[in-house]
Amino acid sequence: MPSGNCDDHKDIDRQLLNLEALPERLPLVECSPICPCSGNCANRLTQRGVLISTTIRPSSSGVGLGLFYISTTHDDLPQGCFVSLYAGEYLTTDQARQRWSNQRVHEEGQGNHILSLKLPGKTWHIDPRFKGNIGRFLNHSCDPNCVIQIVRWGIDSLPRAAIFTKRGVRVGEELTFDYANASGSVDLAAQLDRQNVIEDGAGRTKCLCGSQKCRGWMPFDETL
Repeated sequence: MPSGNCDDHKDIDRQLLNLEALPERLPLVECSPICPCSGNCANRLTQRGVLISTTIRPSSSGVGLGLFYISTTHDDLPQGCFVSLYAGEYLTTDQARQRWSNQRVHEEGQGNHILSLKLPGKTWHIDPRFKGNIGRFLNHSCDPNCVIQIVRWGIDSLPRAAIFTKRGVRVGEELTFDYANASGSVDLAAQLDRQNVIEDGAGRTKCLCGSQKCRGWMPFDETL
């Protein structure tokens, strides 16, 4: 994705993010609403909405609904392709903790995932339950084909969670990401691996992703 380049880009839907070149834990910054560039600016990719074809149907794991990639041209999605934002309400930690507590009691933990974006000095929580988009239908996988990248629409804007393909995705394949690495928090992922030895009686939810790399338990944020 270009930086500081406000030239029009006719093939913006073909732009790919070079995941290997991204600085760890730093957000991408796109042009802000006050930038004089046009809507076709090459640095406004995530602001253009969903550019790929998807459908919602029963998840591959057999639990709930999932988001699947479809294509009339039968072309696979390449690595680094923008899928969607993970949209929702922005909550404080106290609000997110209360939402999660209610979800565990009344929905047996089967509600939408409250995404935590951890940035230096502040953590943002995004809950898509009441206000969201198709991003809410991406399920967890311990071996996902998508990844969350934090994006800002201007330096001082709210951080947004953008979903990109982590590898090539076949037509008809379910789109997933690892809830443990949703904010690029390597420390959290390592912490979750250690906590997989905790017994089910401690309140953990079993993971049903079915991948060969399955850690056995659903990730969770200890702060909630």
